[in-house]
Amino acid sequence: MKKYIIFIAILFSASVWANDNVGKVYFGENLAKTLSEHTDRLYLKIDDSENLYFNRQHSGPVIGNLNIHTDHMVKVYFDDQICESWKLNFSKLKTQAVIIRRLPGSWRMEPASDTALPGQSAWSCEELKSKHLTNPRVYLTFSKAPDINSSGSFWELTWNNVNIPIPKTEYTDVLASKGYRSTMDILLKTRGGIKILAAMLPDRPVDDIFQTESLEKLPLESSLDGQSMTRKIYGGPVRLSRINRFGFSITPDNLICDAQTHAEQAAVSIALILKNIESPGKLLSVHKLTGIYDGWMEKQFHGGNFEYTLTILSDSEKESLCQVSYMIPEKSVYKDLPYQIGRGEKRKTNRLPKWLDMFNRALKIQTKKSWKAYAREARKQGIRPESIAGTLTNPGMD
Repeated sequence: MKKYIIFIAILFSASVWANDNVGKVYFGENLAKTLSEHTDRLYLKIDDSENLYFNRQHSGPVIGNLNIHTDHMVKVYFDDQICESWKLNFSKLKTQAVIIRRLPGSWRMEPASDTALPGQSAWSCEELKSKHLTNPRVYLTFSKAPDINSSGSFWELTWNNVNIPIPKTEYTDVLASKGYRSTMDILLKTRGGIKILAAMLPDRPVDDIFQTESLEKLPLESSLDGQSMTRKIYGGPVRLSRINRFGFSITPDNLICDAQTHAEQAAVSIALILKNIESPGKLLSVHKLTGIYDGWMEKQFHGGNFEYTLTILSDSEKESLCQVSYMIPEKSVYKDLPYQIGRGEKRKTNRLPKWLDMFNRALKIQTKKSWKAYAREARKQGIRPESIAGTLTNPGMD
């Protein structure tokens, strides 16, 4: 599942400590494709340090008192279990500072000196175009969505004023958990191997597009140079959703390196760099949403599943967006179900099962009584007790 990308650049202090024997560790981008890796479930430890969280805000080094001449153990934890580890020795890397990044499917640690810092020159336009925009996905642009009428009947989950079509089938897991700005993240799993995830993500206008943001409320420090460049390129603060959507309307052929319109070409470059970021699966197509919702859908194929990521934009007064992701087995009769979202003609079942009716109601009013009523019906339907208990342990639900 692709996460909405909100990381563009790394900001950190480039000052050198007076003590030549001290090494520092910075965190770079977190480009994981699953939302769970942008929560406190993922953290690192270096030797016996405290937990170092990737989803927290770090304006400087996450740790800065390491001896550069000894081996240090870096351990990555997910749900308190070690999932990755490696040794760090600053002397062997010939540096006093390293950056650790989370890439899609892998980790990378590199000397800070190998990374362009704010104020340093970046790639030239020609180099960017010929050497770095190499992912085939950068040449995919919006195409017309197919007119699908054979997805069978379905139910609708109502979440944050979005009606999400879900398969009319048996469910093993239905989990609600507190997400961005106290909204509810939703995870559903069917007995047929379908997974559906819905989450709210930030979509604030950014006055410095070169700063780093997280899923939390506060951005890192902005720079005057970054703000000035953002105004020159976009005319003022810009939403990253606007940049991402723009990226799917252009290809590297639109990057004209000898153009006099530098601001326009900078906007093209930034959008293509974001679009170029690798994803776990093969991107098959991108479609603008049809119907009542404003946004787009990305369709991938990965591990025998079609994966759809639907980005639904809110009105201009809100600072968030909705993202709905489907993972559907290739041979499932519901493999085209995501195309039904927001469409006027529906093939849904009007009568909802009681557990879903109660779940929709609890999502809307969010009272203890409504969640307990849902839990009773969920138990009757055989939804896993762990899933029900996980929902009820959220703040305000027990």
